[in-house]
Amino acid sequence: MKKGCFLTVIITLTVIVATIFYLIKFHGEDLINIGKDKVLEFAESKLNSDLDNLQNKEYVDSLKFEMKKFFTGFENKNVEKKINKLEELSQNIELIIKDSKIDSLEFAFIKQSLKTNE
Repeated sequence: MKKGCFLTVIITLTVIVATIFYLIKFHGEDLINIGKDKVLEFAESKLNSDLDNLQNKEYVDSLKFEMKKFFTGFENKNVEKKINKLEELSQNIELIIKDSKIDSLEFAFIKQSLKTNE
C-alpha cells in the first residue's frame, strides 16, 4: 500500500469516527427517540399482521382496538419500561396465536395483559 493511500484511509476513518462520536454526544437523545419510534411502529405492524392471519375473526377487531390503545400510551415518559413490557406481551401473544385460532379465554388473557402493561 502506498503512503498516500494509507494516509487517506487513516484520515477518512478518523473523520468518520469523530463524526459518529459527535452525533452520539450532542444528538444521542434524538437518535434514540427516532429508534424507539421505529421499533414501536414495527412491533405494532407485526402484531396487526399476526392478528390478520387468525382464522377466527370474531375477536380480531377488539384486539386491534386494544392494541391501538396500548400503543398510543407509549407517548408517556416511561418508554423504556413500555418496550420491556412489549417484549413480554408479544411473547404471550405469539404463543396464543400459534394455532391461528383464538377463543374467549385467550382474548381475555391478552386483554388483561394489555391492561396490566399500561
